[in-house]
Parts: sequence; C-alpha cells; structure tokens
Amino acid sequence: RQKEIALRLALGAGRGRIAQQLLAEVFVIAAITAFIGAVVSAAALRALAIWLPPIDALAPATLAPEPRLLLYSSVFAAVVAFVFGLAPLRQTLQVDCLSNLKGDASMWAGPVPAARLRRALVATQVAVSVILLVAAALLGRAVSRSLDVDPGYVTKNLFIVQPDASQRSAKASPAAGATSLMVRDQMRATPGIESVGAVEIAPYFGAG
Repeated sequence: RQKEIALRLALGAGRGRIAQQLLAEVFVIAAITAFIGAVVSAAALRALAIWLPPIDALAPATLAPEPRLLLYSSVFAAVVAFVFGLAPLRQTLQVDCLSNLKGDASMWAGPVPAARLRRALVATQVAVSVILLVAAALLGRAVSRSLDVDPGYVTKNLFIVQPDASQRSAKASPAAGATSLMVRDQMRATPGIESVGAVEIAPYFGAG
C-alpha cells in the first residue's frame, strides 16, 4: 500500500491521520481473528466432549471455554496488534512519495539489510507455521492411535467408583472399613452389576 500512502501524502493528508487509520485497521483485523479463534475453540471443545470417553458415568465430560482465558487472549491479541503494527507503520510513514508515485519503489525496497531482514522474517514465519501444523497432525494421530490400544483387561461396561473415605482412613478406622464392605456388598446385590472389585489405585488413575 506504499503507493496509496504516497498518493494520500502528496494530496496533503497528515501522517498522524494516516497512522491512526493504519492502527485502527490493525486492531480491526486483530478483533476479527480473536473472535474467530474464540468460536473455533468453543466448537473444538464441544467436539472433544463428544469424542472423549466419559470419565464419570453420573457426570459426563463437559468442556467449555474459560472466560478468564478468553479475556487474556483478547488483551494479548490487542497488545500483539499494537506492537507488531508499529514496525510497518513506521516504515509506511517514511515512504518516499516521489519514488512510489513514479513506480520505482517495490515491496522489498529499502536498504539491503532491511530487505534481507524482511525476507528472513517471512521465511521464519512460514517455517514455524509448517512445524506447528506437522506437530498438530502428529499429536492428533498419536491420540487417535492411543484410543485403539488394548490395555490387557476389559474396559467396556466398566465403572470406577471412588468413595469419599480414602483407603488410608478405611485401614485406620474399623467403622470405615465395615462401611466399605457394606457398600461393596450392596453394589454386588444391585441388579445389572456382574462383579465388584476393589483396588487401591485404578489403572491410569493416579500414580504408582
């Protein structure tokens, strides 16, 4: 847009006014991308809630965006838009009107070190984006494969119940131990339950 800026400067537009417009455009783009990111994250969380296996039969997995995280992301997007909008803003306001109006200037015009820096920044951005996309694809593939791994025991129609009384208190208190046995017997007598077992640490739950 150097030719556009050069033409407006030649017609008498103030550099401060042009700077305000450019910053406003940067903030509008940042707001649009932040909104799109919030919508995509909410949709992704809903998809994950449907795709993930239920952790608790009585309380299905519910995932929702965190309001504080959305607020932080919005503020961060505004700061990033302002900081990264200063460099092109400074470069645009130092545009050579005569060269741009004659058509001699180009996007990569300027001192050789500055032009090399711009090319290096573009190449770095493309490289980082490709790395992130590959990493995301590998992560999704790993998660998909982990769901098909056979753990070596039956996982279908299996429910894990964690009582309020810990194993330590059940061992220390005879009353708590009797209560645990009573609950276990009542669960065995419940229609539809084939068997009941007790473990100190369930597989994939906790450490050890």
